[in-house]
Amino acid sequence: MASGDKLMTENNNNDDKPNEQTSEDTRDSQICSNCGEKNPINNLFCNYCGHHFVEKVKCRRCDREIPVYNTFCGYCGAPMRATQQTTRTTTETPHQGFIQQQQPIQRSYYDTPSMSRLPPEVEARLIEQQRLAKLESRNTLAKIFGIIFLIIGIGVLINYITSIFIYSTEYFEQIIADYGYEEVSDGLLYGMLTALNLPAIVIFFGAGASLIWYKPEGNYWKGMYQTLRFIFVGFSMVLALISIISTITWLFYNPSVQITGYESFWLFYIIRIPVDMKISNLYIALLSVYLFCIFILILPPIIKSVKERTSQSSDKEVTKYKTEEANEIEETKPENPDLELKSKTETISRLEAKKGRMPAIFYTIKNTPLIKTMELLGLSMIVSIILIFILSPFINEETTVELEDPFITVIAVFWAGIFEEISFRLILIGVPMIIVVIVRYNLQNKQTREKIENSFGKLPKSQPKLTIIDVVLSFRGKYKIIGYPEWILVGISSLLFGFAHWSKWTGGWGAWKIVQAAVAGFFLSYAFVKYGLTSAIFIHVTNNVISALSIFSAEIDNAEFLAGFTMFLTMILLLLGLMKAVSIIINLVYKQFVLKKSGISR
Repeated sequence: MASGDKLMTENNNNDDKPNEQTSEDTRDSQICSNCGEKNPINNLFCNYCGHHFVEKVKCRRCDREIPVYNTFCGYCGAPMRATQQTTRTTTETPHQGFIQQQQPIQRSYYDTPSMSRLPPEVEARLIEQQRLAKLESRNTLAKIFGIIFLIIGIGVLINYITSIFIYSTEYFEQIIADYGYEEVSDGLLYGMLTALNLPAIVIFFGAGASLIWYKPEGNYWKGMYQTLRFIFVGFSMVLALISIISTITWLFYNPSVQITGYESFWLFYIIRIPVDMKISNLYIALLSVYLFCIFILILPPIIKSVKERTSQSSDKEVTKYKTEEANEIEETKPENPDLELKSKTETISRLEAKKGRMPAIFYTIKNTPLIKTMELLGLSMIVSIILIFILSPFINEETTVELEDPFITVIAVFWAGIFEEISFRLILIGVPMIIVVIVRYNLQNKQTREKIENSFGKLPKSQPKLTIIDVVLSFRGKYKIIGYPEWILVGISSLLFGFAHWSKWTGGWGAWKIVQAAVAGFFLSYAFVKYGLTSAIFIHVTNNVISALSIFSAEIDNAEFLAGFTMFLTMILLLLGLMKAVSIIINLVYKQFVLKKSGISR
């Protein structure tokens, strides 16, 4: 018992020493929870079994524990660069003589508070990942719509083919007769069918194919938008070509018959100009003026393009035309040249981001005055049609305008398209604008400007610089500045143009024609101040001649195909006007809700 007591006493006396040693070892070492072996405190992994001692952090997004050395969460991808609550994974094993509990440790991995935010490159990468994820879902939806559009396009194509066979049968002719309509010529019928179906086929096939296969910058929807822009410009080019072909072709049907009479020239009253020549010769004379106008509308872009190719690269050319398009949306310019350049650059970059980068040839064609004029013609025609529908309850009185021989009628409307523009645009707008342009030209002189400001007060800032050529050619329209004088003269010219068609003044129409003609006069006046007299003549002649040809050419032998041409042209012009109206609305919405929010608009 004594020896046992002695042994127990020694064990009891030695109990304090191991405990003290254990506490010291615990401070300088860590026990592996897997194998129970002791390891240095700084170890990340066990020396004996490889088990990890790493602290873990909780992800702020998904609340899962992630090893502290991870840069991103392995579950949700969130960045792990922030102060987090950490826990140790080491626990006491049963054969150890102590208990080590898991305790939370507050630890900051970065010294400054600003580092708790995401670094720019990480944030940019996350934003790009989110953008790509959204884009992928939109592209999937785009492919679905692309397939739908292709199916619709195939359906329209089948409808077009079957309609041609159906309308050429006697059954269809009987249906027309039952409804009390006169026989419709094949040219007008096929022209109308083509106009109703062909654009739809082109649009649906183009949109569908682009939504499936064309994705600039990885975006199928942007590809469809760019494709539709090409189609829009393509329609304008085709219509310009068809209008020229139709007008020239009529020359071959004009008989060599002498015409003796008078043609009208309006100057607040009707002036009668005697005409005594062959119908074909008179048509050639009028056609020459028309073709000259077309040449003038095409020539300036060609000259400008040749000059730019010798002095600028293709990228600079694209930027220039982008600037012109940007100016259509953002007309107000900063007074400071540096701010103006910065504003243009920002607008262009935003336009490229939203609309997508287009080839330089697209902007060359799109900004050609002839193409702009065709778009304006289509818009004026669709507005006129809408007005006629609205005013139809008031169109009850008979018109005093007599429809003559088809050849005489076409020549009469051709003549009116030229000489009415000389009367209402060149004389009523161009002549007064000579004085306005001269005043603006003189105001560019600092001394003259200071004298006027000292006498009458501060004048508005001068805008685009005028040259002596602008002064000399000021009567022909196409002004660099469209200000209050221009708009006042446009209004006066439009109103007079409307009243001049009234039967109680110099025209032969009812009172309803005042409204319709005044609105048409507004488009013609705008074409004059924006693109020049040649643009106004082209719009007026094309509208008059094409309308007359679509009615009268079917009455002439071997001219039915011309009736089909003109009917097709008329219908597509209405579609072009509708597309132009939609384009204007999109630009207005873009200006109001995109540019203003970004601080780039006026």
